[in-house]
Amino acid sequence: MSETLDKPLMPGEAVGTLYYFGDPMCSWCWGFKPTLEQVEREYPELRRVTVMGGLRRGEETPMPDELVTLIRGAWHRIEEATGQPFDHDFWELHRPLQTTVPACRAVVAARTLDPSREWAYMVGMFQSYFTKLRDPSRRETHLAVAEETGFDPA
Repeated sequence: MSETLDKPLMPGEAVGTLYYFGDPMCSWCWGFKPTLEQVEREYPELRRVTVMGGLRRGEETPMPDELVTLIRGAWHRIEEATGQPFDHDFWELHRPLQTTVPACRAVVAARTLDPSREWAYMVGMFQSYFTKLRDPSRRETHLAVAEETGFDPA
């Protein structure tokens, strides 16, 4: 038997690592949020490491029509599959950047400032995009989420 299993765990001691690959503009990541939180409640001895980004790199130009159509369809499928809410009016109001790098950098900045608030910030970014009609590729959204999650926007 392994040494870890032979001795009792100390409070707060991690026995394993759960690697979460996520992006604040990933609609499947938003859909998976309740499941990830359930895993964390049921297995508090797991340490989560978030690997940020990777959804879409590229030019900081508005999403082309083809990408908007693809993502809008995905939102409907993910909403149906997971029950997570999406405000589909977003697409009538915004045309976010096709790259997700600025939104990912905002989450990494939150982690750098206070690792204990990284997940709250990530959830705030999810909600901004998927339910609050705010463009996650814009600085003003990043700052609003920072303030809402207890960071000093300055």
